[in-house]
Amino acid sequence: MPNDDRQQYQETVRERPRRNGWKVATLVLFISTVVFATTTLLAYNHIINPLVAKPTLIATQAPQQTTTGPAPTSASAPSSMSTVQPSAPVADGVIQENITLTCNGCNDPIRVTINTVQIDNANGRMIWDNTLKDVTGGNLGYSFNEYNLQANASQTQIPATFSQANSNLVSNVPADIQGIFAFVPSHNVTYTLIVILGWSNGNPASTTFDPVKITF
Repeated sequence: MPNDDRQQYQETVRERPRRNGWKVATLVLFISTVVFATTTLLAYNHIINPLVAKPTLIATQAPQQTTTGPAPTSASAPSSMSTVQPSAPVADGVIQENITLTCNGCNDPIRVTINTVQIDNANGRMIWDNTLKDVTGGNLGYSFNEYNLQANASQTQIPATFSQANSNLVSNVPADIQGIFAFVPSHNVTYTLIVILGWSNGNPASTTFDPVKITF
């Protein structure tokens, strides 16, 4: 091979690695540019359209019904067992009663009449005015063994106190006796009055009067 051709061949061989290096460098630069552009595009898209976190739904267990009946619906009628509101107390004043106690089938030597009931809210009481009259002509002695009020919805009997719980009656002369209950009755509530009157004409005895219902 002539010297000139040999020298040119050697120079060509030396130039190949340089050209290949430039190609590799160019390829790496191109790939880096593409990755950078892609990353930038994704970041820009994330900024414009940020991801909205979906709420996490936590399942809750419905409370179990304690009753065995059918579940109520919106169309169900209201229960008839609704809570009853307490009645208002009776206003102050004097109530005319004029009730004469009766005693069916028993001896009734002393006539008892309830004249009036006075309501006294300020002192939390009511005053019952009674007239006692000995109809035998024997000047009987008397005593209130029972004079109680009981509300229909209650089992508790409330006794009255008397200024003259026992005394002697003059024949056919009325005696005015006041009994005091230490409470004020409620409006539209029915109470039952129970009266047992003791008396004596030498031998102790008593009269149980018929219960009386009074609604205020």
